[in-house]
Amino acid sequence: MLGQKGKVTGMAMYDWNHDGKKDMLDDYVEYRMYQDSVHSNSGGRLGNHSSRGTGNGNLSTGAAIFCTVGGMLFSGYVSTCFPDMPAFLMVLLWFLGSGVLAAVCSSLKK
Repeated sequence: MLGQKGKVTGMAMYDWNHDGKKDMLDDYVEYRMYQDSVHSNSGGRLGNHSSRGTGNGNLSTGAAIFCTVGGMLFSGYVSTCFPDMPAFLMVLLWFLGSGVLAAVCSSLKK
């Protein structure tokens, strides 16, 4: 790419090594960042969004929904046993119940 006064400058968008110019090293850093983002997707294809877990402890969409609804039901059950419970405790129980279910689902997946 031609810069000011016909000088060749790098294609990088940012000066990653902070040397005052966008040069080949900055191009390389951005290229590696691009490659890492492309290959971090499952299958290495750009834009491949899978609903399945990737095997590193992530939950699938169905398991996440199950954990959220299960935590809500747990919170509702406890609130029926204790009808004078404040709302923030119900929400806290919902988060706790969902977190416990997520941990159980994650451990069962492995």
